[in-house]
Amino acid sequence: RLCPERDALDNPLLAMPHTPSPDVGLAVNLEGGFDGVLSRVSGKRKRKKYRSQLRKFEAVGAVDVGRARSAAETAALLDTFFALKGERLKSIGADDVFGDEKVRAFFRRLFGEAAESGEPAFVIDRVTVAGVVRAITGSSLCGDRLICDFSAISDDELTQWSPGDFLFYENIAAACADGRAIFDFSVGDERYKREWCDIETVYADIRMPLGFKGALLAGSIAARSGM
Repeated sequence: RLCPERDALDNPLLAMPHTPSPDVGLAVNLEGGFDGVLSRVSGKRKRKKYRSQLRKFEAVGAVDVGRARSAAETAALLDTFFALKGERLKSIGADDVFGDEKVRAFFRRLFGEAAESGEPAFVIDRVTVAGVVRAITGSSLCGDRLICDFSAISDDELTQWSPGDFLFYENIAAACADGRAIFDFSVGDERYKREWCDIETVYADIRMPLGFKGALLAGSIAARSGM
């Protein structure tokens, strides 16, 4: 999943033999601000959906969208994320990649230290309804690009109204207000991403076998990925 270029600079590793990665990256061009984005992606429908969601959430309780501003708040939101994501991965029979305590400690340190800095490179956003966290996103700031690294939603009575979509609407609007040029959903082709995105990036995979066994493994991986 090597990016072919960044900021008009070609990736030098792609001078080596490589193949297209099976998973594309999807992103939103923020040119023209949030109004400009909505003008290109069925904005009338998105505004209507957002207002409908907001009314339904407000009927349950107070709605609050915010960003973690301290290490303590970051740690609390990450613990909520780990629980929500763990439940989701378990329900689909997948391994919990965030389950190891060393992995969790790494994210607490990375995002916690960023929250305490003057210009954070990593941020945690959330939406609460009636005092309960309903959706969380974790993102990194890379130049003029905001990259969504992970997200999770609660599985409760409000899930049917898509709190995750609601938070992405808020995140993209905030990225525009902050003067970002790109909102990047990162790797993975999902319907909710396609509803926003007008930039598709094909990443590259490099497999460099160092021996006979490596060559067999590289060939097996390539066959499984359809390349």
